[in-house]
Amino acid sequence: MKYLVNGSMKIKGVWKDFVKEMEATSESRVREMVLTNIGSGHRLKRTQIRIKAVEAMKA
Repeated sequence: MKYLVNGSMKIKGVWKDFVKEMEATSESRVREMVLTNIGSGHRLKRTQIRIKAVEAMKA
């Protein structure tokens, strides 16, 4: 199932919004994938990433 994730991340002291489309088996898995991918890609800790909403997309 595909999910649309809205959130923000703290880069250089400023919160920047992001929107990601991801495919996973559950909402909790999507949250984990977003934290992992953004954290490793931008060198951020989990406390610097806030997920505001996760919505299931219609196929």
